[in-house]
Amino acid sequence: MNEKLVRRGAGLAIGVAAVMLLLALGDRILRVNSQQMEVNRSYLFHTIDVLGAARSVGISVRDAEIGRRGYIFAEDRSYVGPYLKSADTVRSDLANLVSLTMGDAIENQLVAQLRTAVMRQLASVDGTVRLLDTLGAAEAQRVLRADALSDPMSEIRNLVDAIVARENQLFTNRVDQTAQAQRRATIIALVTFGGALAILLASGAALFFGWRRSYRMQRVLQATVNGTSRAIAAFEKERLVAWNKRFVELLGKKGSLAAVGTSTRELETAESGTLLADLTAQLNRAHKYRRPIASERTRPDGKIYELLYSAPHDGIAVFSAFDATEKRQSERFLQNAQKMDALGQMTGGIAHDFNNLLTVMLMNLDVMQEDPALQPRFGRRMELMSAAAQKGTLLVQQLLAYARKQPLEPEVVDLRELVPGLVELIKRTIGEDVEVRADLGPDLWMTILDPAQFESTVLNLALNARDAMPEGGKFTLELANLTIGEASVAPQADMATGDYVVITVMDTGCGMSAEVMARAFEPFFTTKGNGRGNGLGLSMVYGFVKQTGGHIEIDSEPGRGTTVKFYLPRCQENNLAAASPTPTPTPKGDETILVVEDDDRLRATMVSTLNTLGYETLQASDGQSALHVLENGTRVDLLFTDMILSGPIDGRKLADAARELRPEIKILYTSGYAERAEQLCAQSDPAIGLLNKPYCVEELATELKRALAS
Repeated sequence: MNEKLVRRGAGLAIGVAAVMLLLALGDRILRVNSQQMEVNRSYLFHTIDVLGAARSVGISVRDAEIGRRGYIFAEDRSYVGPYLKSADTVRSDLANLVSLTMGDAIENQLVAQLRTAVMRQLASVDGTVRLLDTLGAAEAQRVLRADALSDPMSEIRNLVDAIVARENQLFTNRVDQTAQAQRRATIIALVTFGGALAILLASGAALFFGWRRSYRMQRVLQATVNGTSRAIAAFEKERLVAWNKRFVELLGKKGSLAAVGTSTRELETAESGTLLADLTAQLNRAHKYRRPIASERTRPDGKIYELLYSAPHDGIAVFSAFDATEKRQSERFLQNAQKMDALGQMTGGIAHDFNNLLTVMLMNLDVMQEDPALQPRFGRRMELMSAAAQKGTLLVQQLLAYARKQPLEPEVVDLRELVPGLVELIKRTIGEDVEVRADLGPDLWMTILDPAQFESTVLNLALNARDAMPEGGKFTLELANLTIGEASVAPQADMATGDYVVITVMDTGCGMSAEVMARAFEPFFTTKGNGRGNGLGLSMVYGFVKQTGGHIEIDSEPGRGTTVKFYLPRCQENNLAAASPTPTPTPKGDETILVVEDDDRLRATMVSTLNTLGYETLQASDGQSALHVLENGTRVDLLFTDMILSGPIDGRKLADAARELRPEIKILYTSGYAERAEQLCAQSDPAIGLLNKPYCVEELATELKRALAS
């Protein structure tokens, strides 16, 4: 359909409507004339009946009068019969005349007067006839002559003439009124025709423009439907009536079936996947339940489709399909990231609490190991306890690595120099049954990372690969550059554009199922037997990569090995500031130290240890209590405070307030929540040190001397 056809169609419709309107007008005029003729004929017949009845009354009264006179003057009783007959006819004609003139008041009044005069005349005739029978002819003739002088028949004739005149007048008026009504009806019909014709022309114009707009909107709608990412098809009585180009693409090689009239049964067998397998049944369900029905299908090629069956109107059903493969991948990635972040928050909190406990254990063990009296009996046990506490410290560090809260020492690294030594370490670690290969790539970019943590990360992956290849295999480490531009497709949805160094770790082991791979980075999740792993290896890898500012992905299938890739941002700088040299342990002291710690057990251990080292101590459980101590004038040489305190005043705010009260006071921070503590330290005086939990007595003494000497 085009605009020319729309114009022609509108003109044809207007012409047909005009002809039909003319025919309707002619029919209306004919009907009006026919009705007028019928009305006039009924009026004519009514007038003839009235005139006949009136004249019949006059004739009957006259015949009765003639019969009376013949009987009286001739004394011939043969005149009595016509008289009696005329009297009966008069009564009948009067009754008929009364019924015919009921519709007009004047005529009805004249008929009433006529009836009175006629009845009076008939009574006179009856009286004269009785006189003849009783008193004789002479007396009857005398009375008759006396009546003749008053001429009663003249009154009757006048009334009959008046009724006839009135009826003629009524007939004339009725004919005139009917003619006027006919003219009015004709005028109204003509006016109606003119108005209808004008409305028809206006409606035709509106119809034309409406059709043109509809045609344009249809084109816009079709373009819109074709532009959507959904495949859409509409059906009526299980027959295809409309579709878009995505639906044709969905049919693939059977795209020719996208034609008006194609049945749903044909489409069910045409589509190569499983999307249309039960099209008829699903559309019937949508009709039956009067609500959309949604489902999700996976085609043999692995693509995921969202299907929607709806029946918005009686007899019309709509099918739509959306390729949701990328959407589902993004949702899974987001869900996994949220889960990992939640687990990271949880493990970070657990690690913080463990740091406090381990600090108590390590410091008390250090004090006990220095007591000669305890060595003979408990020396070996204290060594085992200390080793267990140190192992717990490593476990906490792994938890912090997953939670991305471990303290890192990042520096600019050339992986081409770092990896060869790491490869040799891997070869010695995983055994000779596994072939280790490294591809360092040409012109590799520099990146920023903690070398020790990077080596630990790759070594963790190598150990996992060894466990997945009990009969030997290949372990490959590849390094390459990757640039993600505006037009490039990022490996992960949250990766920004820019340059990355890609580290790929591959093995030819047993691989992982999709369910195991989805949980691979969860802390404490392991598929190894009891005693063969704590489930923190891949978790630590995940945490290190994320904390370094990179991205990680894993790909694996049972029997095809595992590939882990992590993307580290390229470094444009050639060096970072050198780390501060490790201070040398110092002897004990005698200064006064204010200890602020909200963990009662740890605070008691810290105070006891400081007293053992020769320091005078004051203590407070929160920032507000510590401020009260500083405000009362008591000597305090150093403020030793946890960074994360309960209450509104944390360690940094307490240090700032202490400096305002006592500018000369020394400050040392401690925390088991390294990342947050470092953030708070960055907002404070850079000269203030930070002692990460857990720590031993020697580390505590060293940091205290360094802080007091600063």
